[in-house]
Amino acid sequence: MLVHNAGVDCAFEGCHALGALDLSGSARLVGIGRGCFRRCTALSVADLSECMGLVAIGEAAFSGCSALTALHLTGCTALRAIHRDAFRGCGALAALNLKPCVRLESIGAAAFRFSGLTALSLSHCAHLATISEFAFHNCAALADVDLSGCGRLVSIDRAAFRGCAALARLDLSGCVRLECIGGDAFRLCASLSFVDLSGCSRLACIGRSAFHACGALAAVDLSGCASLAEVHGAAPHGCAPEV
Repeated sequence: MLVHNAGVDCAFEGCHALGALDLSGSARLVGIGRGCFRRCTALSVADLSECMGLVAIGEAAFSGCSALTALHLTGCTALRAIHRDAFRGCGALAALNLKPCVRLESIGAAAFRFSGLTALSLSHCAHLATISEFAFHNCAALADVDLSGCGRLVSIDRAAFRGCAALARLDLSGCVRLECIGGDAFRLCASLSFVDLSGCSRLACIGRSAFHACGALAAVDLSGCASLAEVHGAAPHGCAPEV
């Protein structure tokens, strides 16, 4: 079953009275299409648990669902992609458990931009390769990000975590295949005090202004970054002088 493709994209867009979505156990569901539940402003719960065949959550699928507080992905073991803008503007979405999504490979551009996330655990997402540009941009309440199990992560793209003002510590030491941190990636993360890149032996590039205006940043561990060739201009601007 598809809630995906040109025929059913935007299927429930703008259904402002829709308060709950229960697709639990829809084992044949493989995709949720572009804009399918976009701007369903009363939607508070989306239950996708045990959708064992779900491969993709499409572009802007839940974008603008401003009342969404609960997203259940338990049992979504086949999920590989969360596409661009999928949960953009979901300001009430504070908790997200992606641990069951063990095959997740990519988080698209602006997928959670302006969301209300306070914590993000990707520790079981061993296949995650890309966190795209603006993926978590301006998630101002995001205080805890766990990427410890992301051994295949190759890139954190431009402005991926820009403006995550509550983020205090960043441990990327387990991201052993990380090659690039894009420009502005952690810009304006005002509470960020410690960054551990010690296990990132393939890290070759830290982009322009990647940590710009991280005023609390007191320590950065680059001790194992044997491949680091470029730290672009303005990267440390606004950081504490001890760095």
